[in-house]
Amino acid sequence: MLQNRLEQILGQLDTWQFPELIEDMPHGDMPGDKVIISDALVPHAQTIFRLLINMMKNKGDNKYVISIFGGSGSGKSVTTSLLTYYLNAAGIKTYALSGDNYPRRIPMYNDAERLSIFRSEGLKGLLKEGLYSEDAQKILDELWKKETDSDPKETEAYPWLKAYQAYGREGLKGYLGEDKEQDYAGMDTQRCRSGERC
Repeated sequence: MLQNRLEQILGQLDTWQFPELIEDMPHGDMPGDKVIISDALVPHAQTIFRLLINMMKNKGDNKYVISIFGGSGSGKSVTTSLLTYYLNAAGIKTYALSGDNYPRRIPMYNDAERLSIFRSEGLKGLLKEGLYSEDAQKILDELWKKETDSDPKETEAYPWLKAYQAYGREGLKGYLGEDKEQDYAGMDTQRCRSGERC
């Protein structure tokens, strides 16, 4: 049982010996994904591993979803590979799922859909709050060109933009990470093909 295993690891966490890295490290299930392990990220992944063990034990569940996110080139794939390797080596069955692999739209169109929702809901919010005007639209046109309409700093010059941004973000809650954006059934199919328990 997972909780028993976590308890065992916790008892030896201070002296835990991380396994030696291997050439063919596990990585996410994105087709063609290649991961080159950076030595600089190894100590970070080991610190995260220790924190995760503590967090999982304290939570007391038998199944966990760990989300790793950040900007391009920030080390998400490498960190995921290392954590998957360490957790599996510790006897905690782990599957690395690449979020990029499952949106219903390719990244370019998915980004466009997110932007469309944000702006559409923002405009509806301005109308609802009685803040929409021709002048506001002219300012929005400029902000859209610069792609800064979601930047909180812009609200210093245009206080009404706070309502626009708040409604836009609220609208995204029904899309980001939801069935409209992610094909979760496809994720289950991929896991079955990879030999995971379905």
